[in-house]
Amino acid sequence: MKIKSTTLGIIILLVIFGGAYGSKLTGWWITESQKVPVKIASGEYQGAYDPNDIRGSYSFKDVSNAFGVPVEVLGEAFGLPEGTDLEGFKNKDLEGMYSSRVEAGKEIGNGSVKVFVGLYVGLPVDLDGDVYLLESAAKILESLDHLTEEQRVYIAENTISLDKLMDSNKGSEASDTSGTEAGKGNPSDNPDHVESDEIAMKGKTIIRELLDWGVTEEEIIGILGEMPNPLTNVRTYCQEHEMSFSEIKSAFQGVLDQNR
Repeated sequence: MKIKSTTLGIIILLVIFGGAYGSKLTGWWITESQKVPVKIASGEYQGAYDPNDIRGSYSFKDVSNAFGVPVEVLGEAFGLPEGTDLEGFKNKDLEGMYSSRVEAGKEIGNGSVKVFVGLYVGLPVDLDGDVYLLESAAKILESLDHLTEEQRVYIAENTISLDKLMDSNKGSEASDTSGTEAGKGNPSDNPDHVESDEIAMKGKTIIRELLDWGVTEEEIIGILGEMPNPLTNVRTYCQEHEMSFSEIKSAFQGVLDQNR
């Protein structure tokens, strides 16, 4: 029996789109990328979503869906103003909110969300010393019963009071102004001046700083696999390329230590 070309074409379309529709109904066909962290592969928490895999591109709703933390709790923890679209708010936007209000080397961003969520739900999470929490987040966590003593110490040592920081920054600005007027100058105005404690890989380190500190392009390529734009923040680069910042940080710190 011969089948007309028109009929054959209709049959093919029905098979393709009918199969896709049926697969979508059964959950086999995923047309949109789902922002879901990987699951812990072994141990006591096997099968649970890993808070260490939370990405900067995740919204608070994505985080809430995966870990059960209400978006209202996340909004309160990270000081989002009233009227903010909490479900659509992206973790990566926290850094832009607070980068100008915290000291260099201290981060409030996606890493802070990882730490807060991990501690809030009682899952293992890397406690990065460069990652900080707001007082609002610390108060929420301190009310929980399941935290270990080590975790409580981390919270105490890695909590930022924005009000105190802003007051401190105002005082520093006044001091810098008076020093300049007195003719003493500001060491940071000298591009060749580098404080000793600045030679350390931190959460806000950019590629340009690594180059200034003596890390070669070849060494950067060896660690990252390519040479990013010099203005690229290393932590952000790791998040965007799904790389472990802690491992990259250790690799660059090793190079910096060798160059000292």
